[in-house]
Amino acid sequence: MTTTNNVVCAQLRSKLQNLETRLKIAKPLDIKPLGSKDMPSAGTDRNVGAEELEGQISETKAELDKNGCTY
Repeated sequence: MTTTNNVVCAQLRSKLQNLETRLKIAKPLDIKPLGSKDMPSAGTDRNVGAEELEGQISETKAELDKNGCTY
């Protein structure tokens, strides 16, 4: 693995981690979190559908596989 490939893998892993975190936020919660009205940032992530995030996660994993990266 080259240095350039290491950088690409690191960027893709970071993107994947970010998308997975956003997906957890976007999925409906069983309980209402305390102070949810006071957290505008949580509301902005919910505007992106869970299906769209899952699609982006799949694309990112495919890109990782294509570059021979582990995740």
